[in-house]
Amino acid sequence: MLKRIVVGDRERALVIRSGRFLRILESGTHFVAALPYTVDVERHTLDNRRLSSAWSGFLARERRDIAERHFVTVATGPREVAVVYADGRFLEIHGPGSCALYWKSAASIGVRIIDVHAAPEVPREVLRAIAHTGAFPLIVGVLVEEGRTGTLYLRNRYTRTLDPGMYAFWAPAVPRVADAGPRAETLALAGQGLRS
Repeated sequence: MLKRIVVGDRERALVIRSGRFLRILESGTHFVAALPYTVDVERHTLDNRRLSSAWSGFLARERRDIAERHFVTVATGPREVAVVYADGRFLEIHGPGSCALYWKSAASIGVRIIDVHAAPEVPREVLRAIAHTGAFPLIVGVLVEEGRTGTLYLRNRYTRTLDPGMYAFWAPAVPRVADAGPRAETLALAGQGLRS
């Protein structure tokens, strides 16, 4: 017996047969052998650019052929963060040791991988892109007040002197500022939304 599966133009479907991943269906009408199997269909809209499924890790590790055909794979090492863009606009950030799959047919996906130990300060262009969203995940801010300077330490090592202004660092860097004036403060931005 065949099971008929209709997939919409802005949809994709994961077909799971008797608990085993079978394939991904693109838009159209499809027929999958059912009996004596159990066939489950997991539908996904392309409006959600990232695949949100328990099968994501399996596809990235075990079915790389399918992952390469349908997805942009974003994977970070233990010292890396990934800044993800969709159609040139900031989408989200992934922290160290993460993996995510983005539908190739949903948008043009761009990825910038940053080694947070080699480059602990958040690049200005990344900070500007994030600022437009109002969300600052994985970032710690340092404020040096006007008329003062601060001495920056990263991982308990002297790095440089900071002029007045706001600075942003990837959270794993754990910045510390020794104040050379009345006040320089570290702001915990991780997980908080800021509005300008």
